[in-house]
Amino acid sequence: LQLRVDDLGVIAEARFKAYGCGWLIACSSLLAERIAGLTLAEAGRLRHHEWVERLTVPPGKLHCAVLAETALQMALRSLI
Repeated sequence: LQLRVDDLGVIAEARFKAYGCGWLIACSSLLAERIAGLTLAEAGRLRHHEWVERLTVPPGKLHCAVLAETALQMALRSLI
């Protein structure tokens, strides 16, 4: 996950690169759309439960949503 952040700490753009199943790509895509326009603090409060519910991710694919959340947390940590 790559983030472009403006001077005010707002995520101006988010891009992802994912290799895996369609659920991983869907979760990553929704995450990238969702965090654009949020501050870093707001994005840091997001959890995978939101996109699990919006996408109706099956139980066997919950790890895909968790991977997207983990990528977000790692990207945010790299900015600090």
